[in-house]
Amino acid sequence: MADNFLGTLTIGQAPRPDVTPILERYVPSDVKRVHRGLLDGLSHSEIADAYAVEAGQPVLVTRLSDGTSVKLSAQKVHSAIQGKLDALEAQGCNIVLVLCTGAFAGLRLKRAFLVEPDRIIPPAVAGLARDRQLGIIVPVASQISSESGKWVALERAPIFAAASPYAATPDAVAAAGVSLANRGAEALLLDCIGFVEAHRQKLVQASGLPVILSNALMAKSSSARWSQDDAVGALRFVVAMTVNRMARPCPRPQWRKNARLGLIMPDSRNATAVSWVALAWLPRAPRLNLVVSEDGWRVPSASHQIGCLQSTLTLGLRS
Repeated sequence: MADNFLGTLTIGQAPRPDVTPILERYVPSDVKRVHRGLLDGLSHSEIADAYAVEAGQPVLVTRLSDGTSVKLSAQKVHSAIQGKLDALEAQGCNIVLVLCTGAFAGLRLKRAFLVEPDRIIPPAVAGLARDRQLGIIVPVASQISSESGKWVALERAPIFAAASPYAATPDAVAAAGVSLANRGAEALLLDCIGFVEAHRQKLVQASGLPVILSNALMAKSSSARWSQDDAVGALRFVVAMTVNRMARPCPRPQWRKNARLGLIMPDSRNATAVSWVALAWLPRAPRLNLVVSEDGWRVPSASHQIGCLQSTLTLGLRS
C-alpha cells in the first residue's frame, strides 16, 4: 500500500473534537492526516467581517475552536474554500475530505482524491430510503429551501425540521425527529457534520426510526479509499448494481410480519458494501442480520449476528 495522507477541511476551525473521533474510528492508524479549517486563526470579529450573512443569502453553520457556533454566508464560504483545498494538496495530501454537508459546485483538485459529502450522501441515502418517507433535520430553517436541490434523487420529496447540533440540546434534536415521525417520516437523516452519535442515539430512542448520521457515513466512505482491494471491488459492485437496477428494476419481495433477512459472508471486510446493496434491493425488510464466517462460506455453529446497519453505517434499527 502506498503512503497515504488524509487532509480534512472544515468550514469552521480545526481540529473538530466532535467529528475527529469518528474519523479516527474508521481511518487506518497508519494513514497520515492533517486537519484544517476555513476560519483557522480568525477572531469572531474577523469572521463576521469576512463571512457575514446578507439578507436572503443561503446560510451555513459551523463550530469554532472555543465551542461556539457561527452562521456564515454560503456564497462567501464557497468562494474561499477552493484555496484551502489547494493548500492541502500542496502539503502532500492525496485524499481530501470536506467536513460540511453543504453543496459546493465546481470544486477541483489536480491530483488528490476529493471527497465531498454533497456528492455522496444524497445518492447513498436515496438508495437506502427507496420509497420510504425520509425526514431530514437541518441546522437552520433557511436551509430547508436553500439545500433542497440536492435531494432530487429521492423517490419521494423529503420532509424537514430544523435543530442545530451546536445550539440545541440532544432533547431538542430528538423533538425535531419526533415531529417528523408524527408527520409520516419512516427514516431520519441528520444533515450536518456537527451531529454526533449522542444525537443519533437520542433520536432512535425517541422516534423508533432508523437514523442516518452524516459524518459516520462520510467516514465510512473515506475509509474505503484505504480498504483491501476486495472491499473496493465490493463498493464498485454497489455502484454497478445500482445502475443495473435503475435500468432493469427487480420485483420486490413481500415480507411477512417480523421477517428476518440473513446475509452470510466469508469475512467482515465487505460488510458495509453488501449491506448497502441489500438495503437498496430489499426494501422494508424489518430486520437485517449479518452472519460472518471466518472459514470460507460455512456458517459457524455459534453464529454471531451483527445488526449490520448499526454496526457498519451507524443507523438505528427498531429492536
